[in-house]
Amino acid sequence: FFFFLKKLIIFLKQIDGPLPNVIQHVDVPIITNKECESMYRRAGYIEDIPNIFVCAGLAKGTKDSCEGDSGGPLVIEDQGRWTLVGVISWGIGCALPNQPGVYTRITAFSRWINQIIAF
Repeated sequence: FFFFLKKLIIFLKQIDGPLPNVIQHVDVPIITNKECESMYRRAGYIEDIPNIFVCAGLAKGTKDSCEGDSGGPLVIEDQGRWTLVGVISWGIGCALPNQPGVYTRITAFSRWINQIIAF
């Protein structure tokens, strides 16, 4: 699914900095997988981004998750309701131009998640 709502990524580590005492967050746009692949191509990489992933980031870079953030949440807020849409999975570098973050898409695994939490 596509999100063009207010986006928020929450992560724990600042680029080239110590771990903060307070959880950090930054707004980043969620982009289509095709745009994500195009951005990586512009950066010199050939990446296939299948639909089990969702990408978020800016073409200019500057905002991203980083090392140590894997497993953290990618959430959106809509009318006061927060929804987990992704889990930090991978990226190349941190907050670099045309290298958005790649997150595991929750809806791709929602059936499995619901089976696991049903026990």
